[in-house]
Amino acid sequence: DLSERKRAQDAERLARYTIDHATLAIFWTHPDGSFADVNAFAVSSLGYDRDSLLRLNIGEVDTHATAERWPQYRRELRDTGTLTFVTRLRRRDGEK
Repeated sequence: DLSERKRAQDAERLARYTIDHATLAIFWTHPDGSFADVNAFAVSSLGYDRDSLLRLNIGEVDTHATAERWPQYRRELRDTGTLTFVTRLRRRDGEK
């Protein structure tokens, strides 16, 4: 049904607009910690261009999401459906 598809596309555009205009860095990751997508605030606040940031993984910008901790975070996310922790992000210039 075309009207249902149109509503779904409109909802997707609205969600993307909202996420991209949030004043909070949002990262979508693959199970291995590589980035699947990032929002505009993540790009600008870390000093990368989007393509460069997408070539990194979470451990390269998140001081707490080390290779050792990442599997634990993924398990918690899978088991509970949510993951919340305080962290410090490393900018492109090395500043935290």
